[in-house]
Amino acid sequence: MTASSSAGRSFAVVLNPQAGRGLAQRRWPELDAQMRARGLAFSLVAASSGPEALARVRALPPEVAVLAVGGDGTVGALLPALVGTGRPLGVVPLGSGNDYAGMTGLKPGDFAAALDRL
Repeated sequence: MTASSSAGRSFAVVLNPQAGRGLAQRRWPELDAQMRARGLAFSLVAASSGPEALARVRALPPEVAVLAVGGDGTVGALLPALVGTGRPLGVVPLGSGNDYAGMTGLKPGDFAAALDRL
């Protein structure tokens, strides 16, 4: 799934379908619509496991930023593929644990605030 943009940077959206007991999966259509309305270029990476997500993120071109949609587990699972690469990480907190996002001032489900930070 890809949305086009003339805004510049493209994103790989890593959606953890189990995050928040399925909340991330249920709220994806709303987030997808908001990203498209903003003209953000993105591709969806819905991986069934942490290792699969890591492999797919590592294979991305260096100019593609990562947007984690989930909670602390999703962010933590992606860090090994990001540390030391300079690749930006955005977070949309939709997990059962959102401590990392909370430390950055993001609130669960506040898509506008999360996307404004991109």
